[in-house]
Amino acid sequence: MLRLLGLSLPGKHVGTFSRNGEVSYWNISNREENVVVEFSHEGFARAVLTVDNPAEVARTINQAIENSDQSADQ
Repeated sequence: MLRLLGLSLPGKHVGTFSRNGEVSYWNISNREENVVVEFSHEGFARAVLTVDNPAEVARTINQAIENSDQSADQ
């Protein structure tokens, strides 16, 4: 992984990183409490973030996307 702009130290990665032509934003401080948000039609392919409760954050994001999709269909 190539760091473009940011910080990469043992246990802490913050910034913009590139791998295989995909650009991602990372802000992680451990390997266990992270959520990965994948984007389409954005500047970043994904964001990798350390959060307090990754399962709950993922459910909240997925529910918001589902609600948005349902609103667009109406």
